[in-house]
Amino acid sequence: MRRLPVRWIVAAVAAAVIAAVLLAGRHSGSAEHASGGSQAAPTSAAAAESGDEESGDDGSADVSDQPADITAGPIEAREAAVDLLVKILNTQGKSPEQWRAGFRPLVTDELAAELADADPAKVPVGRVGDQIAVAPAGDELVTVTIPIVSASGQTLVATAKVTLTGAGHRWLGSQLDLEQA
Repeated sequence: MRRLPVRWIVAAVAAAVIAAVLLAGRHSGSAEHASGGSQAAPTSAAAAESGDEESGDDGSADVSDQPADITAGPIEAREAAVDLLVKILNTQGKSPEQWRAGFRPLVTDELAAELADADPAKVPVGRVGDQIAVAPAGDELVTVTIPIVSASGQTLVATAKVTLTGAGHRWLGSQLDLEQA
């Protein structure tokens, strides 16, 4: 039996290590792609509609709990909900018309209609608390639960549940529920 020179063994081991590194890189890259990592999915409508025959993708959009594509206003739903609630809580020295005009750009037409006769005198007096929770509520919808606390921050005054829709590429309040403490 013939013995291989040491340099051939070293070259074979080096080639095996390089192959393993390359394969591991490809595997982790596909895992990142599947989990929304560093590789971006197609963004054009033509690319999205074309489908991917190799993976069995028919090109139709998966709309179950689809995230909103926000291009205007606050990107984070939490920030948008807090902005809306701050406008709603800001009633001091305002007529009902001024008060409604303050939050009108931040709500849907439907919620604006529901609040058309709302009395700012019935709004709880307080400020936005710190324990804010954001939860998906369906396609392009989130519910943000925000405590309203006393000016000192020591007492819970009420809890606001703000449902936001991102269907128009901007977070807008579509439902508001205030529960007194």
